[in-house]
Amino acid sequence: MIRKVLISILLSIQLLSYSQNWVNVTTQYIKNPSFEQFDTCTAVCCTLDECKGWYCPTIGTSDWFHTCANVVSATYPGGVTVPDNTIGGFQEPYHGLGYIGLFPQYEASTGYYTEYAETHLIQLLKPNKLYKLSTV
Repeated sequence: MIRKVLISILLSIQLLSYSQNWVNVTTQYIKNPSFEQFDTCTAVCCTLDECKGWYCPTIGTSDWFHTCANVVSATYPGGVTVPDNTIGGFQEPYHGLGYIGLFPQYEASTGYYTEYAETHLIQLLKPNKLYKLSTV
């Protein structure tokens, strides 16, 4: 029992020291990571392309939620407003005023449906380096 605890502690310490060498991809490599910058703000679904630096690479319709939609939501009440919306229910942004939503896999009547969100990196990743991407 003591041996198992000691191995767990040593492994935890090693992982903690190892993780300190990670590069935070979210802040150093991704444009607009909090989904704050936008060209226009509508209050309807499927508007990820309005968020600067982000796009849908397929026919999937990923959604961009932002507090700016609260102002223009008279034509589509609750659509992609924050925190209340008709698509995902209730969700506060983790950071800032916006976030995105997507279905990683959804079974529709025509088969499986998948939504994606993509962006281009600010700089190239380097080989043999550890990277950490946080979505929360």
